[in-house]
Amino acid sequence: MLYLTAALTICLLLGLIYAVSKLLERPVQHLGNFVVEFFASRLTKRPSRCPTRWTDRLGATLEPELVEFYRRMPYAFTLEPAAQGYRLECEARSAWEPARCGPDYAAFWESVAPSASKVLDEALSGIDCVRRQDRPVIHFRCSDVPFIMSEVYHLQRFEYYAWALERLASLGIDCARVLLVTDSAHRSTPADQAAASEYQAALERFLSARGVEVETQRGTTLEDFSTMFYAPALIGAASSLSFAAGLSKLAAGTYLCPKLGVEDGQSFRSPSETPAWMHPKAPLLHGELRRAGLSYHEVEEVVKLLESSR
Repeated sequence: MLYLTAALTICLLLGLIYAVSKLLERPVQHLGNFVVEFFASRLTKRPSRCPTRWTDRLGATLEPELVEFYRRMPYAFTLEPAAQGYRLECEARSAWEPARCGPDYAAFWESVAPSASKVLDEALSGIDCVRRQDRPVIHFRCSDVPFIMSEVYHLQRFEYYAWALERLASLGIDCARVLLVTDSAHRSTPADQAAASEYQAALERFLSARGVEVETQRGTTLEDFSTMFYAPALIGAASSLSFAAGLSKLAAGTYLCPKLGVEDGQSFRSPSETPAWMHPKAPLLHGELRRAGLSYHEVEEVVKLLESSR
């Protein structure tokens, strides 16, 4: 009996050690969340460190270039004193979402942006992944989104793109030609991909009607990130990827993003006072489709909602 008890105790201890080791070897975040967590976690006592397991949260092995990028990040980096006094009321990986962060959200990211831009430029340059552009970039995330009806990921009404183009034009940015960065294959079904292509075509028609020439890019995750990071201007999506890339442009006012928030039942939780770089109007909410008895695969009807103003 004594031997059996000892054996069980050893097994339990080994199991506990294994479980703790797996927690420490936390899977790598997707690129946008990784960058957001890298900087936001500097406010905590345990800033993010170089991952030890090169898989994403679904267990898929990461692209080799992403592994090299993560290894290039300076894990000893500390925030400048001006940024250390802020407080974010959320997990570091969610710090791109203002509804979760508290009142210091905009001030924190605006203070971090210059040093973050330098860090990211050095990491991208170090792996020879610098993709400069001569035109503004629009990030159009439409693959698993909006079909999964996530509380934080939405399609944007087309008035958002009109607002963003007008803002950039007022800054002297030539918006006659834009590059549309998108990837309809990300975690999507064939039906999702077919509908996503139709949504993209509708947006391109909207832009073309305003005299904007559109070219499309579907690169790797890091290629798309680099393209957005080095673009002269970026019109982002509700996405941590374009938010992270936009840090290089916050100071110049050439990163613009939709109104970010959390859809909660009938409401959309977002700060009442949005920063200047954020669209003041809410996106198309999933609840609007539910009330209309629609799904996102009924593209023609949903596009009518996207073309409407709020």
